Amino acid sequence: MFQARNRDGQPGNGVDDREGIIGPNDHLEGTYRSSRGLRVQGRVEGSIESGGHVIIEDGANVTASIAAADVTVSGRYSGSVQCRNRFEVTPSGSVTGQIDTNLLVVREGGHFDGELTMKNRQPSRSGGDGARAAEL
Repeated sequence: MFQARNRDGQPGNGVDDREGIIGPNDHLEGTYRSSRGLRVQGRVEGSIESGGHVIIEDGANVTASIAAADVTVSGRYSGSVQCRNRFEVTPSGSVTGQIDTNLLVVREGGHFDGELTMKNRQPSRSGGDGARAAEL
């Protein structure tokens, strides 16, 4: 039978310790800071600073400033984002605010209303078809 183990090889509780979780019945007001990623299933008001990813799940409601490597929005988000890599809005996601990122992906059905700043990117060396960094 499978048993989850932590980084030290000891039996664990099955929870992924690489990310924090704000559960579906949780409400955070204030500042959340972590070197790990964050998964939001509930409600957040304030600011989020993550050394990794921030995932806003379907049903979550976030009104905050965010600074993170990657951000994925499947719920509702309003605020300003400093995203070092990729910002994605899934088909169920709704975003209102300012985004500063290297790559923006808005999937069909996703909603984005706001201001976008794309950071300077080096041209692709592959010489491909010149696909745009922002998919709308």
